[in-house]
Amino acid sequence: MNSLSSENGTSLTFRMPVLSGQSCTTYSENGCYISDAEKKKAFGMYQIYVVNTKGVSNILTFTVKPATTATRSNATSTPSNSNNSGGSSNIGSQTTRIKPSITNIVGPTKVGISDSITFVINTRTNAAGNLNATMVWSDQASTTAQQSFSIVDEKTVVFNHVFTKVGKMKGTFIVTDPASGTKSTKTFTVTVASTSPVVAETLTLSKVTPSKARIGVSFVITGTGFSPHSNTVNFGIGGSRNVSSYNYGTLIMYSVPNTLTQCDVLMVSCQPTLQEVKAGKYSVSVSNNLGQVTKNVSVTVLK
Repeated sequence: MNSLSSENGTSLTFRMPVLSGQSCTTYSENGCYISDAEKKKAFGMYQIYVVNTKGVSNILTFTVKPATTATRSNATSTPSNSNNSGGSSNIGSQTTRIKPSITNIVGPTKVGISDSITFVINTRTNAAGNLNATMVWSDQASTTAQQSFSIVDEKTVVFNHVFTKVGKMKGTFIVTDPASGTKSTKTFTVTVASTSPVVAETLTLSKVTPSKARIGVSFVITGTGFSPHSNTVNFGIGGSRNVSSYNYGTLIMYSVPNTLTQCDVLMVSCQPTLQEVKAGKYSVSVSNNLGQVTKNVSVTVLK
């Protein structure tokens, strides 16, 4: 959802979108009307995070129950838009699972001092539950300044950091299962300069990470030349407008949607035809506010 407003800076209100497997019973000036029978199809767990001009928050899970009641799972967390000490949360089910692993770290290798930088880790586990992800950089005085976030089953955690020293900095990313004590660790090195790197003007799309994801899971689009706030992400026949980028126009966060319509990226009035996102390959591309368009890359939606 784009262009949401917050009156007090601490809360947002939104209407549940049409979800996978649902169909509109009727259309009105207020949008799509869904019958009680259709609402029951939307049960499941969904990831929610917020993006603003300062960065990307941590991820919480939102549980939609088989009836018409939707409640957030038992979680507490502190959103982070900069180098604040993070909160940690324990979410949901008690499930025996394998040792978690960090499969990838996405972030720039050259940054400027005092710039807010976004890092994304992809982690893998076999179930939802109480996993914590932590990031510690060598420019921090101690691990008490670390940021911790919970992960729900699948794989994507977002961190923000502002570097306070010039030179080579090593980041240590740790994913821990507090119930069993198992953990995985991976490091990432960044060169911090006294000035910000030159922002590339040419629009390119280099890759999507991970290239395979389930509905609701966030993936990272990396490239160059993305606009700060006015990108359009094309996903299959649909997508989203007014998507922000990070890290000097090189990174966009996007979640696999439940449904698509041909109206998603149009700037004119349109009668939507809803298409459910199913397992298979979908093309992804990005256009910026200069009208430039990248090549298409393929993302595989898993069952």
